[in-house]
Amino acid sequence: MTITGKTIGERLIRARKNISQKKLAELANVSHISIQKWEADKNEPSLNNIKKMAKALNISPIELAFGDLIKEEEKEMLSNLISLDKDEKKTIREVIEAFAIRHTARKVMRN
Repeated sequence: MTITGKTIGERLIRARKNISQKKLAELANVSHISIQKWEADKNEPSLNNIKKMAKALNISPIELAFGDLIKEEEKEMLSNLISLDKDEKKTIREVIEAFAIRHTARKVMRN
C-alpha cells in the first residue's frame, strides 16, 4: 500500500483511516494533541514517534514518512538502513561520505 500525500500530516490522516486520533495516540503512546498538530502540519513527529505510529497503524515507518514521494526501491533501501545497528550505520555513513567526496573531487577536476 502506498500512502499519498505531500506532507506527513496528509499521509497520517490517510493511514489512520477508521482509527481516531485518541485511539492512535493511545496505541502509539503519544498525546492526541501531538497527533492533531502533526496532521495539521503545525509540527513534525520525531523518527521515534513515526516508528511508534507506523507500528500502531501496521505500516512501515518509511511508508508513513515518505508515502508516494519516493520510489519503492528507495523505500526498501531505507527500511534496510533503519534495521542496521549503530556500528553498521556508522560504516554506511562513512562509505556514503567517501563517495560524496570522490564525486565532488571529480566535478572539481572536470572544471
